[in-house]
Amino acid sequence: MVARSGWQYVVFSALTLPHMGCGDSGRREEVRGGAIATKTRDPARSDSLRHDFGLLLAGRRATHRFEIRNESHATWTFKQFHPTCSCTVVAASSPAIKPGSSVFVEVDYKSPAADSNELRRIGVEFTEQEAPFLWLEVMAKVREPVSILPSSISLRKAGNPGPVESTFEVSNYTDRDLKIDSIESSERWVAAVPKSEIRGEGPSEPRQVWRVLLTADATGLAPKRYRADLLVKVSGAGGEPVEQPKPLVVELVIEPAAEAIPAQLFFGEVGAKELAERRMLVRLRPEAKASVQGELAFQHDLGELLKVSGKRTGKNYWEVTVILRVGDATSRDISGILKVKFPGDVLPEIRVPVLGRIAPK
Repeated sequence: MVARSGWQYVVFSALTLPHMGCGDSGRREEVRGGAIATKTRDPARSDSLRHDFGLLLAGRRATHRFEIRNESHATWTFKQFHPTCSCTVVAASSPAIKPGSSVFVEVDYKSPAADSNELRRIGVEFTEQEAPFLWLEVMAKVREPVSILPSSISLRKAGNPGPVESTFEVSNYTDRDLKIDSIESSERWVAAVPKSEIRGEGPSEPRQVWRVLLTADATGLAPKRYRADLLVKVSGAGGEPVEQPKPLVVELVIEPAAEAIPAQLFFGEVGAKELAERRMLVRLRPEAKASVQGELAFQHDLGELLKVSGKRTGKNYWEVTVILRVGDATSRDISGILKVKFPGDVLPEIRVPVLGRIAPK
């Protein structure tokens, strides 16, 4: 016991839960712990009394019971519980705690339906000013029976076609051995193969973990964003059916090997017989590992209105100057495409929109 300001209270807990895992074996375990809180009514400064459920399967319920003992000289009357989410339900065995006695506060928690490392809080407020404000906290490592981490993979590829690789893990949190039957992809450009299997250790660790190699082949794919779903199909060691994991989402972004900065040229409003100049940078992405010899060529559909020139300023850079010449043309909008072409067509052309307006005379 530790006394503070003439009073003290000790919070300890007793938890009884089924053994974790699919197919409950009927074994039960008891967890006990203790904590001492300080005297304060400020929720921001009050003590947090925490219990860790450890591994908890997704979508399951767990109950934790705190015993609050009042060793002050005044009764503490429960005023309100302040849960931070709807996943917790709180109930007290009595509306008040008399001096020298205890009351149990039971926290019923439901884990989310997906993998998550949870921390939830419930504030305990008493009516009496001299009573403390207390936070009860519950933690849990929530995992689906068969969990895939990460739940999504994002890959990027610039220019140079070919494969790009990544890895993910499939973890078995059930209480029996499983096997991976197959990994199926919704798209032909991505595939995955299990490479190794290890055994977990400890009550919060998975029973089995497979490391899987994922390969995305960008060959023949145009620059844009692609998506595929990987379905990991598992079964019991004897082939019996089990709950299947959620699909792994794979995103592949193919970027062009070269880019224009800015991506469009906007001249605004240009008066008759005026000139307007804009500059842009053409850059080879270093990760594309592209090699270009010589100067750029330019084509556009704006006739005499546009004059374009460029010069190489570095191994991977060109500076392009674009001049808009407005003669006696009547008022109208300007809209066209400037094509930037590479020597020998070693890279796809860059199409740059050109926008503006010829002002009335």
